[in-house]
Amino acid sequence: MVENQITSIKNEKTAILVYLSNAVIDVWKKAFEKYNTDIKADKLIENFINTLLKNNNLLFFAAEDSEFIRTYFNLKNTQNIKQVEFKHELYVIKNIYKNYSNINYIVFFDSIFPIWDKSAAEQLFSIHCKYEADYTFCENIPPGISPVFFSKSIFTPLSLEFDETGNEDKIPDELSMPLKTFVEKNINKFHAEIDFIAPDLRMLRLDFSCKNIRSIMKTSRFFHIVKEKENIYSEIEEIIKNDPKILFSFPSYLEIEINSDCEYKCDFCPRQFTILEKNQMSFDVLNKIINYLNDSIGDTSISLAGMGEPLEHPKVEEFITKLLETEKLKHLIIESNGLYLSRLLNCIEHTNFNKIKIIININSLKNYDKLHGTSKENKNKVIENIKNLGKKMKELGYDAKEKIYIQTLKIVENEDEIDEIFNLCEELNVSFLFQKYNKYISLMKERRVSDMTPLERTFCWHLRRDMFIRADGSVSFCKQDIENKNCIGNIEHETLAQVREKQIPFWEKNLANIYPNSPDCLKCDEYFTFNL
Repeated sequence: MVENQITSIKNEKTAILVYLSNAVIDVWKKAFEKYNTDIKADKLIENFINTLLKNNNLLFFAAEDSEFIRTYFNLKNTQNIKQVEFKHELYVIKNIYKNYSNINYIVFFDSIFPIWDKSAAEQLFSIHCKYEADYTFCENIPPGISPVFFSKSIFTPLSLEFDETGNEDKIPDELSMPLKTFVEKNINKFHAEIDFIAPDLRMLRLDFSCKNIRSIMKTSRFFHIVKEKENIYSEIEEIIKNDPKILFSFPSYLEIEINSDCEYKCDFCPRQFTILEKNQMSFDVLNKIINYLNDSIGDTSISLAGMGEPLEHPKVEEFITKLLETEKLKHLIIESNGLYLSRLLNCIEHTNFNKIKIIININSLKNYDKLHGTSKENKNKVIENIKNLGKKMKELGYDAKEKIYIQTLKIVENEDEIDEIFNLCEELNVSFLFQKYNKYISLMKERRVSDMTPLERTFCWHLRRDMFIRADGSVSFCKQDIENKNCIGNIEHETLAQVREKQIPFWEKNLANIYPNSPDCLKCDEYFTFNL
């Protein structure tokens, strides 16, 4: 068989490698132990294995925890199935080529792909062989829909020496990342072929790689629909159109307003353009949020922000402590004007402080008092507070650049100060963040330096992934609903899960380009911004 005539993965020159790190295996163990009733993890693995075995290729498994393969994979003892020692991907691939001289191509899976699309993979493989590529992948399909392809020639551009012991210490630092990530970041070093397969669904940020519980849960939903279909990827768009709820899941981001008031009278804050009630969140409401979080899948982050200054809440340290002690919390983001940063000093000593990230808003150094609606002296106080916070972090072994961020709006009033604010970040050894200006639909005047709004309207990420909980326990339609005119519920007298259910119809209409007049979604330009 001439190599450039190979058009099917199913041939004697091709082997399949399933490479499972402990990180991936741990996720699947959780799926079996905690979520199997909803996910049916055993069925997902069974479908994946069966589709691989149908090819009759040599099938290799490299698993960091080999017991996982024996426990959860129902593999028949055939000559075509080999379990190889788990090492760096380069060693595993190199050893396969070394020990099986007839193999020229490796079909590489770096996780369990229950709904991989064989037709998409065949299309990629045909291109890989036709152009004799080192590496071939598709740039637009979601992770988990197709494997990638490596040829023997992948080692030529690397120019690496491998000893026979497989000593992973020999791997250069730049190759500590996954091999396919390295190749794509250094694509000019390789003969890489990149394909595009219609439709283009990148805006949906789909992930079927099953490398986290959220991905496994979503994959499971699609699996029940597509498991008998041949061309899976071509069906996905229609499935979503017919059932938008399939994309709706536990929120990944909760913005919590524990205090609705603030000493500052910032010129860019919507509080100066409307009248809002002054409230402070109670522990009862916080506990309901924590109870909801305890039922989550463990990848939800909380932001203490909203319309007020969170560090002005008299019990803020206790609030932060309770949240940090919540096992299912991923990150805790505290957004502040920085005047009361000293209230976070004790929190640094908490064992889960690594979950915290602190954002301080500084939009001008020359006109700090005017833009922030406070005294000129407060600018120096905030900078001194940042220094003190960073100093204590350093004493406890934290890198302030990974924990503290000075955030600046990109507006006409500070356009000539950006370099100066960036230099302040460097001086303080903290990170710099640009924030898109939000005029809250039509509440405030336009002040953007540049318009980043997409030319074509798409669905709202915030309706799909976020919830905005006010200090009084009410849940707004979204953060743009400043006056809470479209409150969808209140967790004082209902659960957050019940409120979340009420969001589903709004999301379904939004995906179908049906928008409410209040809030006026069509005039909003926050729909394309993306939180954690």
